[in-house]
Amino acid sequence: IGGTLGFSATSMPTIFTSPKIFNAAGTYSWTVPPNVTSICVEVWGGGGSGGMGSVNIAGGGGGGGGYGYQCFLVIPGTTYTVTVGGASGTSSLGGLISASGGVNASNIFPYVGGSGGGSTATFNITGASGNQGYNANGSGGTGANGGPGGLNSNMGTGLPGTAPGGGGSGVNPTYNNGGGGAGAPGKVIIYW
Repeated sequence: IGGTLGFSATSMPTIFTSPKIFNAAGTYSWTVPPNVTSICVEVWGGGGSGGMGSVNIAGGGGGGGGYGYQCFLVIPGTTYTVTVGGASGTSSLGGLISASGGVNASNIFPYVGGSGGGSTATFNITGASGNQGYNANGSGGTGANGGPGGLNSNMGTGLPGTAPGGGGSGVNPTYNNGGGGAGAPGKVIIYW
C-alpha cells in the first residue's frame, strides 16, 4: 500500500494534520494544503515583562498578550509566514491576522504595570494590564484567553508569565538583584 502512513492517496487526510500549532517564539512558514480553501486561526501575543522597582517599592507586572480568532478564505499552495511573539512580541499569520504583545512594565516611579495587547481579528480579547508595584511585587497581567501572569514574589527574580501570553511579575531589588519576570511567549493555531 503506497502513500502516507499506509493510505493509498498521496494527500494525508486533514484529520491527521489539523490543527497546526506553533507555540515557541520564532518565525515559521506554513503552506495551505491541497484542496483546502478555508482556515480558521487563533493568535495570542506574548506577555510583557515585569519591571524593577527601587528601595521598598517593587516593580509593576507586565501586560498580558492580546488574543484573536477569525476564519479566512485561502488558496491551496499559498505559503504564509507564521510569527510567534516572544516576551511583548506580536504573533501573526502573514497579513491575515495578528495579536500584539503586552507592554513591559515601567522601570520609572510609580512603577506602573504594562497594558495588555490587542488583536486585528474580528473576534478579539484585550490582555489584562499588569498590576502596579508598591510594597509587594506587582503581579503580571493574564494573557487574553491565555495563561495567567506571574504572581507576586520576593524570590531572586520576578516570576515569569504562563503561556500563552501571561505577563511577568515585578521585583523589588531591595531584597535581591534579579530582574522582573519574563513575559510568556504567544501562540498561533491554524485549523482547516
